[in-house]
Amino acid sequence: MQLEYTWASLGTTAGCSAAVLLVTQYVKDYLPRWLPTRLAVWGQAFLFLAGAWFFGEERHALSDLPLLAVNSVTIALAAMGAYETALKEKTQGKGYNRRGPRHTRRGPFRGFILPRPFSE
Repeated sequence: MQLEYTWASLGTTAGCSAAVLLVTQYVKDYLPRWLPTRLAVWGQAFLFLAGAWFFGEERHALSDLPLLAVNSVTIALAAMGAYETALKEKTQGKGYNRRGPRHTRRGPFRGFILPRPFSE
């Protein structure tokens, strides 16, 4: 039987970021509201890397744990960037921006719909 993920593949940047991306999508609705999603993504990346480090075939020293923390930050940023890129591709060119579809202006012109921005 061939497994989709092995500890060796989870030890790589690509394998770990793909696993973090998939797991985050399933568990983010069950996370407490006070926990930022970015911190949860970093924690998952660290746990995956620590598991690959502990259960992998190579043996390492405990001095590698700080490097695992640094590498997990890189993996968390890669996973979040992949998600944002996929979301940006989905909403590109449909009049969406960070505030939603064609947001209204605050202040004296409240209620007037603004035209699409020229560059975004």
